[in-house]
Formats: sequence, C-alpha cells, structure tokens
Amino acid sequence: MQLRLSVSVPTGPARAPGRATAGGANPNSLLDVLVTAPAGTPLRAAAGQLANLAGLAEPVFHVGARRLADDHPLGVPPLVDGAVLTADQPDAALPPPGNLELHVIGGPDAGGVHLLTPPPPGLAALRLTIGRGAEADIRIEDPDLSRRHAVLTVSTDWVRLADCGSTNGTVLGGSRIGEEPVLLAPQTPVRLGETTLLLRHGEESLEVDPDRLGRVLVRVVPRSNPAVPAPRFELPTPPGARGLPAARRRMQAAFEQAKAATEAKISAALAVESGLRRTRHPDPAALLTTALRPGLGLWSRGRDQPELLELRLGTARLPSSVTVTQGPRSFRPRVPAAPVTVDLSGVGVLGLVAAEGPEGGEDLELPPYDLLGSEHTGAGTSGSYSVRALARSLVAQLAALCSPLDVDLVVLCTNGAERWRWTTWLPHCAPQDGQNCRAMVAFDAGQLAARLAELTVRLEARQGALRGSDEPWPGRRTVLVLDRGESAAKAPYPPELLRLLAEGPRVGMHAIVVADRREELPEGVAAIAAVGGEVHTRLRLEQPGKLTMEGILADLTSPQWAIRFAHALAPLRDSREGGVQGIHGTNQRQLPEEARLLPLLELDLLTPTKLSARWAAVRESAAREQAAREQAVREQPRTARRSIGGYEQAAAAGGAGLPVVLGADSHGAVRAELTGHHILVGGASGSGISEALRSILCSAALPTPPERLRVLLVSGGNGASWGETTRLPHVALHAADATNEAELRHLLATAREFYEERGAREVRGVRGTSEVHGARGTGDARGNGDVRSVLGALEPDRPSERLLLGVDGLDRIAVRHPWFVKELTELAQEGRPHGVHLLLGITLDDGPARRLLDGELCEELDLRLALRTYGPEESRRLISLPDAAAIRPSLPGRGWLALPDGRVLPVQVPRVSGRMASSATARAHVAVDDWRRLGDQLPNRALGGTGALPLQPGTPTDLALLVESATRAAMAPSRTAAASSR
Repeated sequence: MQLRLSVSVPTGPARAPGRATAGGANPNSLLDVLVTAPAGTPLRAAAGQLANLAGLAEPVFHVGARRLADDHPLGVPPLVDGAVLTADQPDAALPPPGNLELHVIGGPDAGGVHLLTPPPPGLAALRLTIGRGAEADIRIEDPDLSRRHAVLTVSTDWVRLADCGSTNGTVLGGSRIGEEPVLLAPQTPVRLGETTLLLRHGEESLEVDPDRLGRVLVRVVPRSNPAVPAPRFELPTPPGARGLPAARRRMQAAFEQAKAATEAKISAALAVESGLRRTRHPDPAALLTTALRPGLGLWSRGRDQPELLELRLGTARLPSSVTVTQGPRSFRPRVPAAPVTVDLSGVGVLGLVAAEGPEGGEDLELPPYDLLGSEHTGAGTSGSYSVRALARSLVAQLAALCSPLDVDLVVLCTNGAERWRWTTWLPHCAPQDGQNCRAMVAFDAGQLAARLAELTVRLEARQGALRGSDEPWPGRRTVLVLDRGESAAKAPYPPELLRLLAEGPRVGMHAIVVADRREELPEGVAAIAAVGGEVHTRLRLEQPGKLTMEGILADLTSPQWAIRFAHALAPLRDSREGGVQGIHGTNQRQLPEEARLLPLLELDLLTPTKLSARWAAVRESAAREQAAREQAVREQPRTARRSIGGYEQAAAAGGAGLPVVLGADSHGAVRAELTGHHILVGGASGSGISEALRSILCSAALPTPPERLRVLLVSGGNGASWGETTRLPHVALHAADATNEAELRHLLATAREFYEERGAREVRGVRGTSEVHGARGTGDARGNGDVRSVLGALEPDRPSERLLLGVDGLDRIAVRHPWFVKELTELAQEGRPHGVHLLLGITLDDGPARRLLDGELCEELDLRLALRTYGPEESRRLISLPDAAAIRPSLPGRGWLALPDGRVLPVQVPRVSGRMASSATARAHVAVDDWRRLGDQLPNRALGGTGALPLQPGTPTDLALLVESATRAAMAPSRTAAASSR
C-alpha cells in the first residue's frame, strides 16, 4: 500500500476565532510525502519519520479537526490519499448537512465556504463582519470591497445583513440595502463589489466505502437535469381614467392586487429557474463542498449527457425563459447572477487570455506554491493571475462533475509549473491508458515529449476505432490543459500538439489553452474568453456562430482554494472502477490492490510437515480416482459427461488436471484445472511478467508432488528471471543461458522424450479440457467434442505425470533463435494430449515481440493473461480487448485473463517473491515525494503492488519459504511410504 500525503508545518499566526472556513487560508507550508507500508500498519510506524522530514519536535498529527491516535491504521479514513497532516491546531470541520453556509459563488476570490454556527438559544446573536481587511471575520480578496463592507447577524431563527457604509454598496436581490439590517433568505444572491455571495444549507453526502488502502469508493448518483420551464405570465392592463372616482379606486385596487399576485408568480418562476441554472452549473463554492463531503453532485454528469463538458465561466444578468406580456408588448425578465457557460464539446479548443490593454499581459510573481494559506493571492492585480484563476475554476469543474471514468485530464506546463502542482492530486490525472508515469502531467521538456507521444497514440487509436463512422466519440473524453507561461510564449508550438488541437475534438480530445496574450494562442482555438476590466474580473466571451458577450463577472479561484479542492478529491474513486479502466470504458469489479499466493493456497503458515501431508493426501486421492476411472472406462466406452457448477466437462484421460492459480479477485483465488491448455503471459516492462510466471509455477508445484510434475525452465534474460523457483524439487532442467543453442536443444529433447514416453503408454491420446473457475466453486469449462477416452495400457504403479515447460523472455530468445519458436509450436501441438503444458512470458517492448502474438505459436496458447500493455493494439492481440492498455503502472500484476470460452476476467496476480507476512508487519517507509517528477517515466518495479517495500539482502520471502519447505517435503520419508502403499 502506498499513500501520498502532505505534512503541514506551522509558519504563520493562528487562525482568528470566528473565521472557520472550508476553503479559506491556512498559513502552513506543505511537504508532500510518500508512505509505503503493508495494509493495516499503525500510524506510529510512520509518525517518527513524518515528524523528522517535516522538522517537527513531536509526532502528533491532526487531519482536519481530528487528532490521530498512534494506533490509527494507515489507509483508513481520515488517513487516506491526499490527507493533510497538521501538527498544530486542527482545521475547522465541516458541519452536518442542513447547517448554514455562506458561499462566495463568484468574483475574484470565488469558492470560499464560510460556516455559520448560530449561538445557543438565549445568547446574543453572532455578528460577523465581511470585508477585505485583516480584521474582517469573513475576509474576501476583492479590491472593490471596503475593509469593513457589511455585517452579518446570525441567530437561531434568522440571518440578517446590513451595509457598513461601504464605498461600493451592498445589493441584495437586486435592491441596494443600507445600514439597517434586512432579512437574508437562503438562495438570494448578495452583491458586494465584484463578489457575489449566497446563503445555503449544507447538502447531503453520498454513500462511501473506504477500501482501507487509502482510497474511498463513492457510489455515484447520476443527475438528470430537468429542462428549465418556460412559463408565460400576463400582467393586467392598468384601468382607464373613465368612470366615477369610487369605481376607479376599486378598479385600481383590483389592478394593483392582480399585478402583485402576477409579479409574485414571476418572481417565484425566476427563483426556480435561477436555482435550476445554478444546480446544472455549480459555482466554485458548491464544487468545494461537493468534494469535501462528498456531496450528491460529485461526478453526477455521465458521458452520455450533452452537458458533460459544459463549463461555467462566470455570471451575468441573463434573459430568463419566463415570458411576460402586458397588452401588445412582451418581454423576458433577467435572472441575476445566472451562469454563463461554454460547451467544450462544441468548441473543441477554448483559449483563455488577458484582455488587451496596458496591464493585460503583465505577469505577477506568485508566492511559493507550498504556502497553503498565504494571505496574498494577487486577486485583481494582474491579468496573468486572473487568467490562471479562471483556468483553475474550469479544471475544477471537470474534476468535480465528471467521473475519472468519463473524463481524464492531461496538464502541460513546462514554465511556471507551480501553478498546476495541485492537479497532481486529482484522480483524473492518474494514468488510465497504461502510461508509464504516476501522473498525466508535463512539467519539463522530457515529460512533455512523453505526454505528446502518448496522446498521439491515443489519438490514432481513437481515430482507428471511429474510421468510417459519423457518430460522435462514445468513450472517455480527454481534456488537455496547456499553459506555456511567459518565457515560452514566443516559441513555436510542437507539431504533435497542433495535430492534437486540430484532430482531437473529433475523437473526444479537447483542450483549454492558457496564454497571457491573444497572439500567443495556437491555431485551432475556436472560442476565446478574455479577462479584463479595471481589476481583471470581467470576461469577454467570443464563440463561433454566437454573439460576443461582455461584462461577465468571472469565477476566479485562488491557488489555496485549488489545493484544498484537489486534496479533498485525491482519495475518491468511482465505485464502478475496479482499478482498470479501458479505452472504451470497460469496468472491472473491485480487485485487491495486491495478493499473496500462499494465503490463496491456504498455506499461509507453510511448513515441510504440512506440505508433506498435503502431498500424501494428493497421492491417496489420485490412487482412488485412478481406480474409479479404470472401472468407469470398462463400464462405459464413451466419455461420460457430467455437470460441474452448471457447466459440462468432458472427462479426460490421464487423471486430474494440473491445478494452477492464475489470479485473485475480490472473492479469492481464480483457479484452473489444466488438462490440455497452454498459458501465455504478456505485457510491458515492469508490468509483473516474471513474477506472474513464478507465481503460476509455484501454484502448480505446491499442490502437486514432485513425481507428478516435471518442470523445465528457460530464462531469456540474465538467467535469474525465475529466481529461487529453479531450486524447487520439481525442476529437472534450467536453461539459464538462452544464448546457448545446445542447452536449448537439450531441454526441448527432454520435453519431447517425456511426451513420447507417455504416448507409448497410451492407446490413444486425447486433447484435454480445462475447467476454469473462481474460488467460489463456479465457472465455465469448454469441452472439445465428445471425445473417446481409453486408458489402455497405463502402468498401474506409475502416477500420471505432467510436464510444465516455462519460458521467460521468449521475445528475446526468438530474435536470436527463431527455430526455438517453431520447436515450441510443435511441442504445444504434439504434447497437448500427453500432459505437456507451456507457460510462456513475452515482454512487448519492440516490434518482433509484438509480431510473436500473431504467430502460430500464440494460437496454441489458449489461456492468456494480459498485464499492462503499452497500447490498445497489443492488448487486443492478447485478449481481443484494448483494456490492458488502461492498467496503471502503479498496479503491477493487475491484468485481464482471457479464457478459452471467450470470457475475459479481471484479476490481480498474486505475488510470491515479496517479503513474508511475519517480516512485513508494522513496517513503513516514508520519503519526500517530488511533485515535479510525477510525470517522469517509472523505473521497472517488481510485482507487489504499491505496497511492496524494497527488499534488503537476506529478507525472508514467501518464495524462499516455499522452496525450502518443498525441498524438505520431497526428502521426507512419507513420500516413500505413500508410494509403497499403492
């Protein structure tokens, strides 16, 4: 298990009382760390290292408002991915749903969530000042606010608002208010300077399911947005001047009454429409609370919804859908603070720039990113700052409203990358198509080249999938965020990037391009949002085919807001995701992050005595089954067909199949009884191929006595790929030097001698079948016709022996010895009826290796395990699906198992080379995590998942225990006694 955390070190004054906020400043610096530990390790195992790295005297930590106990398990909430550990006073906790919150829904410091806690009954009402001054209880960074702009009075029954004699005034629901307090109702917009506030009740939370490994599974509730109603109202016509005065007074009173009633209906309709618009396009404050709780709106947009990529830029007074008529004239009243949006699906590429002017391109020297709560945000002082503040808001919308299964993000910024460091915490930036990095970001030239190459592969794969079709892209969308910064502004754009901008929107690849000036935008930008105004808070929106909109009040968010938002999203995972997400959105059921082979074989406490007893039981059972089969053949010449777990299986000659464990899922082991099938394991470097081969070999050797299984091994690399498995008593030969042709030919001759000798003892060979099933005892089996089985002249005193030929690095051997592949093909075909099984590993690092998948040999390999591949085409060649390309590099051993009947199952390959459980308890490793390197290519790592600690020389491992126990069990007297008893 690996947890990516941040440790907050006090660097500034404590938070003032009465300023509790879910999105405000917290003057601490952050240190990102990576904690590696087995699941269930207590915090005390890592606390000392965390304190040392952060320079803290005492290893006492809080997460939010909660102090962590020493025995709190790592990976269990709140100690999950993205958690911020504070050493001083805890942060404010979110109130329960239903409590009042004051949200900053628009303006230069949008996104603030201020928690309003009424005093207990009988006490005086709570007074909170709003302004930009340091003494304000609710501080908002808006140059157009006075230092003490307004005052909020909160009691148990009501909330009132009054202006404090501010320069620019306070507007409530369209009317300016004075210093006399007026009632503030929920959902009524308040305008102060360039800022818009809204009083809200806290929303309900979604159901979550922590996996105890640092992630929290969220049960997403799709939201269907109802159409905005378009009612029509008719205002009464004023009465004429005719008639007696008393009659005119009566008619005027009736008119005023009817007019007031109609206006009340119009106001109610406008309130309904305003609420629907804000729900469909949430403001930054709503996004933050949605991430923190998490709320019902989280990932509520599905890929089949037309508003999937609709982005809210800001607010304006927009014409409503309400139509009002009065006599011959009609009009549409305006909705205050209505969201202004742009559809990224429609425009393809959106450009964000500073408006032309003397300050439009002025850059701002930002404070260090690691200041979580710097008092300085730069709001309103720079067009460059405001453009990035708007971009933060747009990216956050995609992350909060769209599931990572439906939208992924790629951030490209090689100059001023600190601005985008926060995106590395978003689950949408995690590699989803098998990219060999920890985050889909590019913060230097090397990372940029890698991301562009990966995106080009994705582009071409999607174009191939849509070739000849006019339908829109149905799968996951990709959004590029491009910010080259000031120094690279005049450099030409890479041609690969220009191609992505031009061709990507057709296949669901869109872009947001951030620049300081309009002339810095690349070709292909269809819509432009320019930030301008006196304090750089107003937008001008240009879209093709639409009228230009001006005067939009932009939603600008601070770096501190983005950090809080991203850390809240970091541990969340869509419950529909199983750790692997395909190019077309194929989902896995939940899989374990890692698995160990010995517990799956019920041999967690393995000893030679226990293994000897198991082998003795196998021998006795085999003797009974042998006698029963001989009796059945004598009584029924044709093969009897029986039902196993609801499926039919043909009884094969030669005894029971060879048992292997091919993986694990959420229910336990995924097993196979092999009587005629061969296994192929393929994937990219570092995906866990060698460990998978070792695991499958050991799963066959442990349940099988050595006299019933002969093993031949070939190492195609440095000779050590099979590790300690070469010392198993089942191993007869090991060709460690694959360059030695004589050694390879001797090994093949030994295999040929085996099946020829066995064939001589059979009257007729049969092509076997296999039953592949999970640990639940159910599954499928594919028969190969109604075959006739005759045991014939099998020697009654000789057990049914099988041969397993394992080759790791076949791709490297094939380049040097093409004849070896041909010989293996013949061996697979001819040895199949005689108990010969091939276990082959191919690393798909080059063209020749990939071409092996199309050869005759691979056609004979009908059990295929696809680990992470470099691209979808390699995955298709392995398992007829592109999904192995979507496996994250952080999950070695994660794969897809293709069965002979056409089914493809998600599995986690169990490890056998990792440290023993007894030596892995309560150990943790903590290291500084450099965010700048998250986009680098990952080094090859051994299988073991993200919880694999570096093994030191002499560390006891499961494999060492297994080999030692098997060696001693093979030498035990019980073997001789059991053989003689037959």
